[in-house]
Amino acid sequence: MALEWILHYDQMQLNSDDVNLYQRYVLALLAFSLDSLAWYYCGNHRMVNANETVDFVQEDCDVLASTGVLESHKVWLSSADECEWYGAKCSSTDGVLRGLEMMGNDLIGELPPEISQLRFLQYIAFNGNCLYGNIPPEMGTMPNLLSLELQGNGLSGAIPEELNNADKLQLLNGAMQYQYPYQCAASDGRIVNTIFAKGNPENGYNWGLMGSTLGDNVNKWKSMKGLHLFDNSITGTISPSVGDLKYLVFLRVHNNAIQGLIPNEIVKLNKLREVYLFQNGVFGDFPPDIGLMEDLEDLRVHENEMWGFLPDTFWKLTKMKKLWLQDTLECEQDEADEIPR
Repeated sequence: MALEWILHYDQMQLNSDDVNLYQRYVLALLAFSLDSLAWYYCGNHRMVNANETVDFVQEDCDVLASTGVLESHKVWLSSADECEWYGAKCSSTDGVLRGLEMMGNDLIGELPPEISQLRFLQYIAFNGNCLYGNIPPEMGTMPNLLSLELQGNGLSGAIPEELNNADKLQLLNGAMQYQYPYQCAASDGRIVNTIFAKGNPENGYNWGLMGSTLGDNVNKWKSMKGLHLFDNSITGTISPSVGDLKYLVFLRVHNNAIQGLIPNEIVKLNKLREVYLFQNGVFGDFPPDIGLMEDLEDLRVHENEMWGFLPDTFWKLTKMKKLWLQDTLECEQDEADEIPR
């Protein structure tokens, strides 16, 4: 449909040698793949005339900004430059797409692998929609991708290993795919509910994202600052390779099925401020040199199977503001130790 649109219905009718032709085609493919007619903002490009025939002429849309002011934008698949379509962010100098922002806009469907062909795309923010299916492995070939925000959808399947090849990635937020109830009304009348696999009750419940995402290849994300993968079904252990993520600030992987020990190498992450490992199957005790994590402010490991004593270096965590240890198997303090006041 996207190819047919760009050949026969696109009122811009770019020349075949136009440098932005393929960019416009991929965005059109995205619109058709994600049911743009059902979008909350700026997706209905159809206008029905008096003869009840449909023309692709709808141009303008208004979006209520967080400031309470209505902002004017262009509708997707309108005749306007694709850089003017709502949520498309382009460079002002060359018109190359750098970002896509469509949070809470009722996007429905599976991400098409062709999105990876937007080679200069730096960030994608599709959180709070009705996306389902897998994350395309082709997204690992996006050489300039810095931020991928997909939280609060109905995605499923293993996080593809190929995504580790996106080595400029600084933020990966795939949280809240498991048991996340959100409904969207598709343009064909279907109700899509993210709590079910592919939005359909007939498929059973959606278990969210899976795989051993914190395995040995995690250190390929050498620029990673924020890993937000909570409320999923991620398995495996935390690899010692996590200690190579020297820029990591946020590690939020609670409410998954992660097993095993907290590796000693995690203490190398001296920029890490928040570690959320609760509601997993983590066991054992804390790394003895945890006191080296000088920026650690918030540590939550409750509802695991940890045991042992808090190491002496624990009291060197002078920036610590929140510590949650309840409902661990056994986590003790040596009777000779006193908590500094």
